[in-house]
Amino acid sequence: MTTGYFLGFHFGLGGIGLWLGQFTKIAIAAIRFLLRFRDRMTLLLNSLISVKVR
Repeated sequence: MTTGYFLGFHFGLGGIGLWLGQFTKIAIAAIRFLLRFRDRMTLLLNSLISVKVR
């Protein structure tokens, strides 16, 4: 079940709950993408640094 479904129908917020649920999911996805990007860039930079040291 999605966040919007629970906010909209189970908590009685209606359309506002659906929009809040959508916003929440998009915000969580954006944070996860940024964290993954940071981790990938850290791995890339560490591998480039180790190549230069050799």
